[in-house]
Amino acid sequence: MDFCKETTVVIPFLNEGIEVEETIKSIKSHTTIPFDIILRPLQNLI
Repeated sequence: MDFCKETTVVIPFLNEGIEVEETIKSIKSHTTIPFDIILRPLQNLI
């Protein structure tokens, strides 16, 4: 069985606060297909 979704959304963020949550809500409200979300904190890149 293949459990991969058709689409994966990668959201890099750095001290974004509620903006990450609002972005996820917006994506969910505008899509009709199942998708995975990967959240990537950027704190280790600075």
